Amino acid sequence: GEEFMINYIIPELPGICAKDPDGMQSYPYLRELHAYVCIDNSDRVKQAASECDFVPSAEDKTKTALASTYVSIAGGAAKL
Repeated sequence: GEEFMINYIIPELPGICAKDPDGMQSYPYLRELHAYVCIDNSDRVKQAASECDFVPSAEDKTKTALASTYVSIAGGAAKL
């Protein structure tokens, strides 16, 4: 569950997302991440994901960064 996501999935997300131009390979992992963060409200998973550079840039999909790099917290979209 949560431990597996934190210790094995989230650390691999940068590589998974960077090598996935159409999103099909990363979709199941990101869907599961969404469930932990948005549905289960797991603070531990939120923290681990917030510290991982896995979000690809729109300009160059080979570059990744923290989700907070692309989202305005001031707008209320990315509160932990």
